[in-house]
Amino acid sequence: MKIMESRFYTPRQLLCVAEDDSPELLRLLDDERAYSSRYNPFLSLLDDILPGVYLSSSKLVISESRLGDFERCTDFHTVEYDTKSNRCYEKELCYFHPTLEIFILANTNLSNEYDERISQDGLLKISNVYYESTNDKSPINMQTLFDTYLHNYESSEAKVSILLKETHGLVLKTHRIKPYVVDLALMYNDDFSAVHQHIKAKLTDDSKGVVL
Repeated sequence: MKIMESRFYTPRQLLCVAEDDSPELLRLLDDERAYSSRYNPFLSLLDDILPGVYLSSSKLVISESRLGDFERCTDFHTVEYDTKSNRCYEKELCYFHPTLEIFILANTNLSNEYDERISQDGLLKISNVYYESTNDKSPINMQTLFDTYLHNYESSEAKVSILLKETHGLVLKTHRIKPYVVDLALMYNDDFSAVHQHIKAKLTDDSKGVVL
């Protein structure tokens, strides 16, 4: 499926400043050319034509086996390079559910970390969901999407969370840590063992609080 050839899209021409060596001050630029030159073309396009729900800070994923009910959108093919694995991958994956009439944006990076990339065969992380506000079935269709196709991803690795300010507000980004054995008797005072046990108990139950 091509979004720019579907009923959801109306072609436009954008007025922009011409390049320095052009005799014209302003020029018209087709939508398609404008979107194809952007870092996130699917995100830019769908943000312009449909309302959406931002999910990048969540842990929602979809199994690739469930994508049989979706159509792949092929307007753009974005490429990003991962320095740690020395691999290129598609940054944006866009799918459309023809029955629910919902677009989803996904990627292969399951990490919510600011400096790490985690991938797992068969899973895609959901970053955005788009729907038609004029469709009275949209609330039901959105709920069906979340209940039927999406689920939470939990990494079994040890990690800490860092509070960051992003465009959409405050988000938690996690950072993986390598656990190691701590010799409490060597590194702390004799009376710290009881404090250690208290902190462990509080971190593993459902209570909330602050430890200084």
